[in-house]
Amino acid sequence: QPKKPENPGVSPSAEANRIGVQARRLGVFLLCGALFAACGANGVSDQAKSGGENPEASSPGSKRESLTVSVPSSAASAVTRIADGFERSNRGMKVLINAGPSNALASQVSSGAEVDVLLSADAATLSGLIAEKKISSPRIFALNQMALVVSLRAAGIKRLSDLTNASVVALCAESAPCGGYAKRVLARAGVTIKASQITRGTDAASTLGAVRFGDADAAIVYETDARAAGKSVLTRQIPNRFNEVAKYPAVVVLASKHMKEAKAFVRYLKTPFAKRVLMSAGFSTP
Repeated sequence: QPKKPENPGVSPSAEANRIGVQARRLGVFLLCGALFAACGANGVSDQAKSGGENPEASSPGSKRESLTVSVPSSAASAVTRIADGFERSNRGMKVLINAGPSNALASQVSSGAEVDVLLSADAATLSGLIAEKKISSPRIFALNQMALVVSLRAAGIKRLSDLTNASVVALCAESAPCGGYAKRVLARAGVTIKASQITRGTDAASTLGAVRFGDADAAIVYETDARAAGKSVLTRQIPNRFNEVAKYPAVVVLASKHMKEAKAFVRYLKTPFAKRVLMSAGFSTP
């Protein structure tokens, strides 16, 4: 049985998995953590601001402009593919993907980070930015649900009620959207897990990693993350009467220096191509 980590956060192996998923293409840069310890003063990494290692994006004479899109880690892979299509349709525009937990991404924008478009895994996370009048009205572009994932070594866990017998259950941080969704799923199912059984990840990707790498018996994550994990975990469907529909909104950051392009990207998320990409990743669309 997996041993509960002394520090109930993200295991090194799970975090390594999260980073590996998010760094799939040149120009993608990673969130530096909730405290932005490795970031520049405005909360976005220095690599992102300079265009990373892409000489075309960073050379002084380049005519290409960069559009920074902050994306929750659960949608990073799909949105990266959508961004590729947007670039092909908008010559001269380079899209930089800033992936991380929705709550941390919102904090970056609140702190004045140079972000053009912000996507979130829920609308509640954006409420503070709406009150501060820093973003446009949210537009839902994707829908997700929650799933129970189980370690191959804990196949006896078949349903939510079995989690009370697990040695360690991985859940997202309570401040992250996936943590709130999981909390409501468990409440609807009438399942109470002892605090001593719980380890928490910063987002769904790292929470899933705790199961994949043996640090937890089971976890509640997004269906899209469970699908991407393939045969490395066992996926148990959560009955609709207990499940939560995660609604992903997109907004334009009103301080954007590329307002026209930012609005165009938000509209592009509704195109047939974008919808096909989202559906192929396991999302549904409104």
